[in-house]
Amino acid sequence: MTDHKTNTEGLAASVIVLLDLDNNIFQSERKCPEGDITPVAYKTSGEACGFMTPQQQTFFNWLSATSLVIPNTARDSATFRRAHLPFNSYSICSFGGVILQPDGNVEQAWHQLIAAEAASAKELLEEIHTKLLHIASVRDFDIRARLVEDQGLTLYISVKHNNHLNHELVDLGQAVQEYLPNDWTVHFNDNNLAIFPQFLGKEKASSWLLKNRINRAKETVIIGSGDSFTDVAFMAQCHFALMPAKSQIFSGVEQLAANPNSDYISD
Repeated sequence: MTDHKTNTEGLAASVIVLLDLDNNIFQSERKCPEGDITPVAYKTSGEACGFMTPQQQTFFNWLSATSLVIPNTARDSATFRRAHLPFNSYSICSFGGVILQPDGNVEQAWHQLIAAEAASAKELLEEIHTKLLHIASVRDFDIRARLVEDQGLTLYISVKHNNHLNHELVDLGQAVQEYLPNDWTVHFNDNNLAIFPQFLGKEKASSWLLKNRINRAKETVIIGSGDSFTDVAFMAQCHFALMPAKSQIFSGVEQLAANPNSDYISD
C-alpha cells in the first residue's frame, strides 16, 4: 500500500463533502412530494427508481460546484453506477466495503484490507441469511433478502418488505439479533433492514480514504451529509454535518429536543 494522496484536480480540496445518496439527495417515487421530480437512479431493467426533487437538484448542483463530492453509500458498486450523477472523485460503496477510484476501478489497497475480513465473516453471514429466511417464513413475513456481494466479496445482508410493512422488518431484525455477534450492526430505516459485520462501516472507509488518498490543506473543511443512523459515524468525523429535515437522524434529534430533561441536550 502506498501513502500517495490525490484528488481529481491534483490540488488540495478546500471543501470535501462525504455524501450519502438514498433518501438524502434522491429517493423512490413513493417518498417524493407532489410536483416535478427528475429520475436519476435506475434498475437493471432501465426503469427509474430514484428521483430528485428540484430542491435536491439545487443542493447537489451547489455541492458539486463548490466542493469535492465523495459519495458514501450502502449501494453496491453496480447499483451505484446506475445512479446517473456527475461524480468525479472517489466513491465509497457497500457500507464501506468497496472504494472506487475516480476512473471507476476498484481501490486495490482498501480491497485487500477488506477481503481478509470478508472471508472470515462469510460463513456466518450465510448462516444468518438462512436463519433470517426461516424466521420470515415461520412468521409469514413477505420479504426479500439477499447477501450483498460486491467485487467478489460477500459483505452484508439486505432485506426489504414486499408490502412495506416496516414493523415486520423490525420484528425480523430483533428476532435474528440473538444469533449475531455483539459487535455486528442491525440497521433499520424505512423499508430497509441491513445486517453487517463489525469490519464494515462507511466511517471506516471514509477515514482510510481521507488519510490515504485525498489531498487536504490545513484549512480544508469536511462536511458529512446523510439521513440515517448508520451515517452518523462518518458524519461525526467531519467538521460539519448536514441532514434532510425529514430524515431518520433529524427525527431522532427532534425527539431529544422535545424532552427538556434529556441528559443528551446541552450547550
